[in-house]
Amino acid sequence: MLPKNRCQNGLVCLSLVDSFLAFCWQEFLSYGYSNKGIMEGLRFGLLTGLLVWIPIFCIYVTFRPYPKALDIGEPVAGVIQFLFYGIVLSLIYKPASEKAAS
Repeated sequence: MLPKNRCQNGLVCLSLVDSFLAFCWQEFLSYGYSNKGIMEGLRFGLLTGLLVWIPIFCIYVTFRPYPKALDIGEPVAGVIQFLFYGIVLSLIYKPASEKAAS
């Protein structure tokens, strides 16, 4: 079991990385954004989920002695998580021109 202070330091680092990734995902979405709503968020979530989880899946299969159900289940759950993030981001994100008009 890890000491409490080491876990708290890890939580701070994890929060910083998550904030950086959220900023990057917003930037990635804004470059190809065509205001198509939730379907665009689903596409974005699927593509980024696959981009992140295919390499992780390859690492799991190659180096980690997990049961195969976990090897398959965790990447699938990760892609579903990214699909959810894409939907939320497509609902929240509004281009600067739309913000000025409203």
